[in-house]
Amino acid sequence: MTTKLDPVTAIRALQPESIAARLRQLMPEIEAKLGVGVTLKAVHQALAGSGIDIPLETLRTNVYRYRKKVKAARPVSYEADTTREPAPAPRRTPPTPADVTGHLKTSVSSGTEEKTAPTFEPRHPPPTPQELHALMHPDPVKQAEEIAYYERIGRARARKRRSGLQE
Repeated sequence: MTTKLDPVTAIRALQPESIAARLRQLMPEIEAKLGVGVTLKAVHQALAGSGIDIPLETLRTNVYRYRKKVKAARPVSYEADTTREPAPAPRRTPPTPADVTGHLKTSVSSGTEEKTAPTFEPRHPPPTPQELHALMHPDPVKQAEEIAYYERIGRARARKRRSGLQE
């Protein structure tokens, strides 16, 4: 009398035929062992003892690829890690007025000598729209003159280099 296996049990009992497929199946366990400190060479020897005979470099490459795949599949979290304490803020000295590119201005009210918070005044006012337009769209004639000037300089330097090499 023959006994029939449950289809689910029969499917689970099937082993992959290729070595690469068996290795992929074992990769989570291999990674867990490597994570607790087992050496890759010891894992390689255990695999060789169980019939999965691959070179050590191939195993190393497969572990690298598995880690890369797992890292890419993991969703990126932009939220703060709440398990660690935040790092202390670096201690800095406040900038002195000489360090600031603008001028610090404090206002003093008459009679009571109350100072308000310093305000920042830039040394130069922001450019007007016309000035911005002139910067972004230079005069084509002037631009052509500058290009010709730099081309002449480049040709002169090239001639000088060539003549210096031929001597």
